[in-house]
Amino acid sequence: MKKTKLISSLVVSATLGSVAAAPVVSQAAEATDNTETTQKNFDETKFVELEQAAKDRVEQAKSDLAKAQEALAKLEKETPEQLAAGKQAIEDKKAEMPAAQEALAAAKEAVAAEEEKMEAAQKDYDEIVAMAQNEIDTAQGLIDEKQAIADEAKEAVAAAQADLDEAIAEWNAEQEAQQPAIDEANQAIADAEAKVQAAREAFNASETAIQEANIALEQVINKINDQYNVINQANAEKDAAQAAVVQAQVNAADAVNNFNILAAELPAAQAAYDAAQADLASMAPTLDNEIATFQAAIAVQEGILASLDPADPANAAAIAAAQAELANLQAFLAYSQGEKDALTNAVAAAQTQLNNTAAAYAAAEAAIGTTEAELQNALVAQEQTNQLADEKIAEAQAIIDQGPALITEAETAVQEANINQEEKLAEMNAAEAEQAEVNAESQAIIDEAQAAIDAKQPAIDEAETALQEANLALEAAQAEVDAITAEQQPFIDFAKETIKEAEAELQVQKDALAAAQASEAEAQKVVDELKAAIEDAKQAYEDLVKSTTAALTDAKNAVKEQTAAVKAAEDRLAGLRAGAADAKAGNKKADVSGESESYQLGYADGYASIVAPDTIDVDKAEKEADKVVDKAVNKTTGTVQTTAAKTVPVTAGGTSEKQYPQTGSAETLAASLIGLGLVSATGAAMLRKKYRV
Repeated sequence: MKKTKLISSLVVSATLGSVAAAPVVSQAAEATDNTETTQKNFDETKFVELEQAAKDRVEQAKSDLAKAQEALAKLEKETPEQLAAGKQAIEDKKAEMPAAQEALAAAKEAVAAEEEKMEAAQKDYDEIVAMAQNEIDTAQGLIDEKQAIADEAKEAVAAAQADLDEAIAEWNAEQEAQQPAIDEANQAIADAEAKVQAAREAFNASETAIQEANIALEQVINKINDQYNVINQANAEKDAAQAAVVQAQVNAADAVNNFNILAAELPAAQAAYDAAQADLASMAPTLDNEIATFQAAIAVQEGILASLDPADPANAAAIAAAQAELANLQAFLAYSQGEKDALTNAVAAAQTQLNNTAAAYAAAEAAIGTTEAELQNALVAQEQTNQLADEKIAEAQAIIDQGPALITEAETAVQEANINQEEKLAEMNAAEAEQAEVNAESQAIIDEAQAAIDAKQPAIDEAETALQEANLALEAAQAEVDAITAEQQPFIDFAKETIKEAEAELQVQKDALAAAQASEAEAQKVVDELKAAIEDAKQAYEDLVKSTTAALTDAKNAVKEQTAAVKAAEDRLAGLRAGAADAKAGNKKADVSGESESYQLGYADGYASIVAPDTIDVDKAEKEADKVVDKAVNKTTGTVQTTAAKTVPVTAGGTSEKQYPQTGSAETLAASLIGLGLVSATGAAMLRKKYRV
């Protein structure tokens, strides 16, 4: 909380403006020059508001003065401590330097030692590599001698392969030269074969035509003979249609007869049902009465039996009599119930018979319609069947009548097919004879061309033999290369391994040197960083001296300013009260030119608030008072400031207004706050931005 108040006080003091206050002009001065001084009743509302505002101003000024004094005391106490801490930071960094420089010197000595070792290691490495490389060169020379022989063998293989390729090329050239004649001869053979094949197919087709003609003749004869079966089948269909009509007529007559029988039985069934119903209706009341009577009597006897103790011998006769009477009553009840059940069953049986008869009657009636429809359908079907059958018979008879002509036509087709086959056979024989002649001529051409091609084959065979011999020689030479390589490779590998080991040992020394150099660089870095840190600490100390000096100056100025503000506020309050007192006493305005400007303005406002309160605007009066206070404050430090933040009392209109700093020494404020350790650099930057003009 104290820190917050201190910042607030410093903000107020540090943002004092740079514009000179305007000359004080009382807004009510002229209005009060000619006012009556004998007024007895006064409206003191505006005076009360002005007086309260003046009191608040005095209290606020005293509060701000106390805060400024507190801030100054804090700065005067903490500044020496901060400066001492800054000096100590420099000494602490300087104290670290000897150890760092000693470490750097040791690192340099280590690097020098490792460089000497590196020189010796490099010399050893060069000697080992030279000796190992000599071993490798010697072994490789022996291998290269054998490899030269193998290379000559490879050249011989290549030459033999070239000869073979040349022989194959000549064979291919001859093949290409002779191929047209071979192709032409083969084409002639193929053409002759195609011609023969076509003739054979034509002959086979003629054979098929003969078979088809004979089959057609047989089919004509069979068709003519089959027409009698067609006629018989058609007559059989007509007979079946007539039989269906007769059966439908019989079914229709049976349906009518059955309906007439059921029509006679239905009234009798109805009468039997009505009689059974009448019997039941006439006997049911009597039987129901008997059943109820017997059931009541049985209940009485059962009650008597229940009341008698079977264990008492004296009740034996009574129990026997009651049981006999109970059995007699149960027999009567069963008889009466049986009669009623018989009558009820008779009614049910009559009902069933009536229902069955009625259903049969309805079915018989429906059967009449069904059989009549079936009869009509049979008659229509008979008519259609007879018509179709007559058409079949007429068609069959026509075929029978045309039979001789059809047979003659089919026999003629058979004869023509035989003649055509004889022609195709002759054509096939001619094609086969021509094929034999073409095949003989073409084969002679092919044989001659193939002989020319085959004449090139011996050269290929000879070249292949030479290539095989060259490959064998190459394999032998390569075997010698492999043998000497296998013999010398261990020496080469050992020498290479020796070089690798020497390289590894050299690398160890390189790594050691690099590590020493890295340590030296790190030690140098530490020394450089310490030097930079010492310079930073010195610069920080210089900045601290500047900032604390500025902060002390600002704090002292703030105390002076707030002291002047308190004096100006108290003068205004005294002037207000004096002016109001003179006005209420009826005195003319006194000459207060010898007083402070704040007192003069307060006197004028106090006087006017009594004699002419309507001319007083409290807010405007306070703003003018602010300017006068600012002017008085500025005189203490030689700076010009605008109104500092202050609380204005509530006016008669019920409003209040708060003034905030607009301009001032924002840089001084930020430096002061940093010097006190009350804000960070970021916070100071925000204050500079907020309060900078």
